[in-house]
Amino acid sequence: LYGDGRRDDYEKLMGELRTLVEGVEDGKQRNHLLGEWFLVRSYGDFPCIERMAEKYEEAARLLTGPSEAVLPNDPYLFDCPSLIHVFHNRLGEVNKVADALDRALATYTAITRGHGSGAGELFRGELCYLRGQMEEAEEYAYKAMYEAECKGQISIRFGAALLLGRVAILRSNSQELNRAIDYLNRAAAEATERSIGSIRRCVDVVQSILMCHLGEQQISADWIKNGKWSVGMMDPARLMLLYIYASYLSANKEYSRALSVISHGLRECDRLHCLSIKLYLYLCQANVYLMQDKLDLTAESFIHCLELSVPDDFVAVYHRYLDRLERIFPHPKLQPYRGPLRESKRTAPACCPRRSRCFCSRIC
Repeated sequence: LYGDGRRDDYEKLMGELRTLVEGVEDGKQRNHLLGEWFLVRSYGDFPCIERMAEKYEEAARLLTGPSEAVLPNDPYLFDCPSLIHVFHNRLGEVNKVADALDRALATYTAITRGHGSGAGELFRGELCYLRGQMEEAEEYAYKAMYEAECKGQISIRFGAALLLGRVAILRSNSQELNRAIDYLNRAAAEATERSIGSIRRCVDVVQSILMCHLGEQQISADWIKNGKWSVGMMDPARLMLLYIYASYLSANKEYSRALSVISHGLRECDRLHCLSIKLYLYLCQANVYLMQDKLDLTAESFIHCLELSVPDDFVAVYHRYLDRLERIFPHPKLQPYRGPLRESKRTAPACCPRRSRCFCSRIC
């Protein structure tokens, strides 16, 4: 119910379940069921990991054994392969969120038989990636990969493959990209406890995101490009799809449709407090305006990007756009941001990729 956006139904059901649990006569069984209730109730505090952690602690105090409400092979938080999109919700506080996530997961994984293992490492790896710290990002990705493999966390494994692929693309290293794709496919093949259709969709999302980073949106999965999934409420995983879809429309020169999709995505980002997806959507919006030679609107959209990235030192998010966006750097509205722009240019790899068919052929 919560994942489908039916929050009122979720709250009503949780209230009814609490009443039923409190009516159980056996004290030990009642405590265990109440612990399960607190675990499920934590979703009501999403995306605030600190408040979710309070529910985890209460669940740990009450449970008399491992949780049966959350199984180890269940998808972790919407099956989203990017945890920076799931938990980054307060400007300038991403380091605090990373620390809070580590503390929360120490309790959560212990009571769920390892569910969510590797999530903390993946979050920190994505944080390093956005800050241009590629060696650290790669190291965290491999740590997340190992933790997730040990506990069968398929969405975390997919996230590690996505992060390694992003690092490889930014380095223009086709060999590293090949390894990331091989790992993605191996993880999918080993996910025997999930339906083939579900796994295929997750793989399509990861590969399509990599295509967006390569500037080859046309190669994204057909079911993503048709946009039929985009109706209704969003969660972080569906917002990633919306970003791919908007990127595809803009690359296809369907500018009005792209801007409409981006506008919808920005509203949903505000509702869900998804700051990093909001950043990428504004960057996509700036690119659409730039392709239309609307430089004032490009500058306005790019300022939104800077407002979302500068407080957390996300200097690397612009690396693959630098050549295009340099046209607007002299714009008067951007003058207060000259320092962050210089830092982004300074940290950009010398081999930062352009459109490259040799990269794309590996995924095709």
